[in-house]
Amino acid sequence: MLILSAAFDTIDHQILFDRLEYSFGVTGDALLWLQSYLMNRTQRVAIGSVQSDDIKLDFGVPQGSVLGPKLYCIFAKPVGEICRRHGMSYHSYVDDTQVYQIIRPQGDLCDLSKRLEKCLSDIGDWMSVNMLKLNEDKTELIIFAPKHQIKHLSDLRLTFDGTLLSDVSCVKNLGMYFDKTISMEHQASAITKAFFFTKFGILVEFNL
Repeated sequence: MLILSAAFDTIDHQILFDRLEYSFGVTGDALLWLQSYLMNRTQRVAIGSVQSDDIKLDFGVPQGSVLGPKLYCIFAKPVGEICRRHGMSYHSYVDDTQVYQIIRPQGDLCDLSKRLEKCLSDIGDWMSVNMLKLNEDKTELIIFAPKHQIKHLSDLRLTFDGTLLSDVSCVKNLGMYFDKTISMEHQASAITKAFFFTKFGILVEFNL
């Protein structure tokens, strides 16, 4: 589970324009339109009635915009190419990316861990060159397996940029909790808690 820090705010405009032109064939008026959308943007900080000077933005895409997620996906296209080069599968939803591999019954865990480490290392290097920051502290490793095989597979460890990634028991991905055996107990518990919290809040509101 790869987590980035401030992904939308760190996209280099010139790298994005080059990728649009040379990787996706966006040229002419279409490219100029996208350039005009991103260039000459400014931001300022306001505290009460006091405002800072305008600062020109040479990085980032507007969050909450229709184009923001699409432009980020275009920018990060090489991440998928790196995964495929190492024989890894991947899922991406904007800046949330999961790199995964199926473990065969007679598979070599040592070989798998080495390939995963090399894949993560290459992704980290690519992100450094492209002005993105992969958050090693929040990157997680989880192994899904039947209960009787969990103990056997729990020794898998990955080293990523000097950080040891140990197998965790549960992860949260796009708002859903996934535990090691896909029992969905954590997800059901979270939904139940949210339901009772909302119900209690409504009752209190009516009592007022």
